[in-house]
Amino acid sequence: MHLLRLIQSQVRLGELLPWGVRDQQGKLLLARGQVIANEAQLAALLERGASVDIEEVRAAASRADAEAKRPASLFAQWEQVLWQLDRVLRSVQGEPGFGARVDELVQRIESLTLRDPDIAIYLTVRQDPKRLTIYALAHSVHCAMVALLMARRLGWDDARTHTLMKAALTMNIAILDLQGRMAAQGVPATPPQMDMIRLHPTQGVEMLKAAGIDDAAWLDAIAHHHERPDGTGY
Repeated sequence: MHLLRLIQSQVRLGELLPWGVRDQQGKLLLARGQVIANEAQLAALLERGASVDIEEVRAAASRADAEAKRPASLFAQWEQVLWQLDRVLRSVQGEPGFGARVDELVQRIESLTLRDPDIAIYLTVRQDPKRLTIYALAHSVHCAMVALLMARRLGWDDARTHTLMKAALTMNIAILDLQGRMAAQGVPATPPQMDMIRLHPTQGVEMLKAAGIDDAAWLDAIAHHHERPDGTGY
C-alpha cells in the first residue's frame, strides 16, 4: 500500500468519498462511500495526518472518466434543454442564425419527447417551487412539448407542428426575466409589470422580425397568444 497525504482540495464536503481515508499507518478511518460532513471534521482528519491509498485514487479516477463518457440521463438532457433555450432566446438580438438555432432546439425537444413521452409529461406537471426563477424557460419548453403531443394526436404534419412548437418556445421572449421575477415574488403583478405583460406579444413579434423571422403563422401565433383573434379578450 502506497499512501499519500490527503489534501483539502481532494474532498467535497457532503459528498460520498470516492476512496477510503486512512491514518498514517494505513488504518481505515472512513470507508469509500462515507461522507465528510463539514470543515471541522475535515480539519480534524488532516491534523491526524489523514492519507489515501494511491491505488484507490487511481481507481476512483478511472471510474470518474468512465462516468464522464456515459451518455447523460434523459432527465439531465431535459435540464440541458432549459439552458439551451436560455442561450437561444438571449441571442435574438445581434447574433445571426436565430431561426436555425430555434429549429435545432425544436428537433431536440421532439426527439426527447418521443423517446419517452411519460417522462416529458411528468416534467411538465411537476413544478419545483425552489426553481421559480427559471419559470419562463420551463414554461416555454413544457408548452412546446405539449404542443408536439397534441399536434401529433390531431394528425398535423411536421411543418405545422414545428411552427407551433417554435411559437411556444418564443412566445415570451420579450419578458424572459420578468416572468422569473414574477413567479418568485409571491405577490400579484404590479401595474408596471402588467403594462409589460400586455405589451409583450407585440414586442415579441418585433424582436423576431428583427432577427429575420418572416414565418407569418409563427408571428401570428406570438401576436395572439394572449388574445382572441377578434380582440375580445386578453
